This record gives sequence, structure tokens and C-alpha cells, in this order.
Amino acid sequence: MKKVLIIAQGGLNRGGIQTVIMNYLRCLHNTYSFDIVVFSKDKRDYDEEFLSYGGQIFRMYYGGGSSRLGKQREKFLRFTKGYFYLKKILKDRGPYDVVHCHNGIESTFALKAAKKMNVPVRISQAHVIFDDHNNNYFFRVKNDFLKKIINKNATHQIGCSKLACDSSFFGSYFIIKNPFDSIVFSQTDYDENSFSCPVLIQVGNISNLKNQLYSAKILYHIVKRYKNARLIFVGKAYGGYDLLLNDYIESNSLKGNVEFHSATSNIPLLMSQACYLVQPSRTESFAIVLVEAQSMGLRCFASDVIPQEANAGGVRYLSIEDDPCIWANSIMHDFEQSGGCREHYDCSDYKAETISFEIDKIYNSK
Repeated sequence: MKKVLIIAQGGLNRGGIQTVIMNYLRCLHNTYSFDIVVFSKDKRDYDEEFLSYGGQIFRMYYGGGSSRLGKQREKFLRFTKGYFYLKKILKDRGPYDVVHCHNGIESTFALKAAKKMNVPVRISQAHVIFDDHNNNYFFRVKNDFLKKIINKNATHQIGCSKLACDSSFFGSYFIIKNPFDSIVFSQTDYDENSFSCPVLIQVGNISNLKNQLYSAKILYHIVKRYKNARLIFVGKAYGGYDLLLNDYIESNSLKGNVEFHSATSNIPLLMSQACYLVQPSRTESFAIVLVEAQSMGLRCFASDVIPQEANAGGVRYLSIEDDPCIWANSIMHDFEQSGGCREHYDCSDYKAETISFEIDKIYNSK
């Protein structure tokens, strides 16, 4: 059985990148032996499941500086420490047939170590849009240098969208869509509801990046016509953004129209209680939640900065530069035409089994 060493992004918490990793693992654990390197010192959501497949978790942890310079210094040290730590793992626990990196531009040290230790398949997978246009000249030069190292040491550069790949790589790459669990997100498992007013849901970390405040402003305009309209938020709060969001909700008398649920909630069940998913994100590399929602039959309204690779036919793209009332009017118009009833979208191209077959071909390429 071939051995695969995964390099994670952060820890195995319930995030988008980690869910992609676990979807691969669930499909391929009978074919490959998986170990993983994580960048956290504490146990996270998926640790127990990962260990149940027989793999080992290796932990690397670095303290971060408070200033921007301190953080950059810490990143530099990661490359040096990480390179020698990875070489030791590859020597002591190997030989490995594959090193599969999910940690973006920081995958340089792992790929370099893997090449040094003669690992035949070395993958860098882009999960985010890497935008350094606002950085100064020094940081742009540094990032270009790191991209060259990735291109030199990776045997495969892959990503979930063209935008993610173009921003993360030099040289050739190919796109592999993010997988979703079609068994968990199956609309046939839930009774279809009838709706007297629009019910919206947004899934994702409660943060400026996901832009939940914009969703609350959409709801504000919908409630003017449909006083019982609801908005369901699912996710963990970050950076005090929830305080700003709650201030808006309370000051606009929306408290009775908004629900908050944790990231560990039964998301398919909550989706079955809604008729629209809203995703006014400021940036996304793929947004797998759009596929999950479409698999559940929900119509989706999403920011036009989100790549269209996640559109199975049920996504309408709008600009977050527009007034939220434009989104609200589009949703209400659709509701008055459809009653919010569920649709059936073909999401088979995104099934974990289908996508994992593509990963399997890469693992066996050498």
C-alpha cells in the first residue's frame, strides 16, 4: 500500500480546506496509508476521525508575532524549521510515495524536503486566491521567489479554480474541483417544506471575509415586505466581527428574524429549512458551500467575485458593490415566482468519489 503524507493548512478544524482533505481520505483510505502534518498544538474537530483510519498526526506549532514584521519573521522561520522537521519525518517514518501539500505558498519547505528525500509524487494544491497586490515591493518579490520554488520542486500543481491557480503558481497547472459529500448533502433525505416568506441561510466563519453584515442588510429590506422572513447564520465567529453584526441586527429590530448556529450544527438539516443560500463573500477560491446548497435544492445568490466553477446551475451572481436592496429585490422576485420550492441540480461532477478518482490518478502517476 502506498504511503501519503499530507501537509495541512492549520489544524484539522471544521474548515473548507480540512473538509476537502477529509473527503479525499474517506474515499481513499482503503487504497493508501495516510499520515498528516498539522500546524496546531491542540486537538481539533477531525483529529479523531483521521486517527480512526490508522494514520499518524505530526504536529508543528509556531508562535506568531503581533506585528506584521513579527509575523513575516515567523513565516521565514517556518521555512527553515519546517524543512528540517519534514526531512526528519520523511526519513524516520518513510519512505513516502506522495507528499500532498494544502498549505499554499508555505508548501515550499515541504516540497523542497520531499524532493531532497526522493519522494516521487509532490503535489501543491491551491485552495485560496493568493492576492499580494497590496503588499509592498519586497513582499511581492519574496512571494514570487517562493512560487518559483514551488514550481521547481512540485511534480503537480493543482487548484480548485482558475483564479486560485493563477494567483498561486508559476508554470503549468490543472484544475480539480473541490469535492463534497453527496451522501450527507442529499435533499431526498429531508421533507420538502412550503414557505410563506423567504428563509435565507449563510454558512461560513462569521467574519469580514464572509461579509455576514451584508446578508443582514439584505434581510432588512426583505423584512419590509415579509415581516416573518428569516436569516440563518451557521459558523464560528472570528475577530470580533460578530459584535458588529449583532449591533446592526439589534439596532434594526431584526433579532427575531435571525438565528445563529455553531459550525458543528447539522448543516444539511438547517439547509432543508431554508429556500435560499446567500454568499456575499469578499473573496473565495471556490465556495464548496454553494455546491452543498445546490445539492440540497437551494437557489443561491452569491458575490460575483466567487469563481463560477461551483455553479451547477443554481447560482445567481450579484455584486457586493451594489446596494443590498438589489439582492433583496432579486430574492423576493424569485420567491414570488417560485414560492421558494426546491430545485434539482446535477452536482455529480463534484461528488467526493468522482474527485477522489482524479486524485488517485495523480498519486499513481509515478
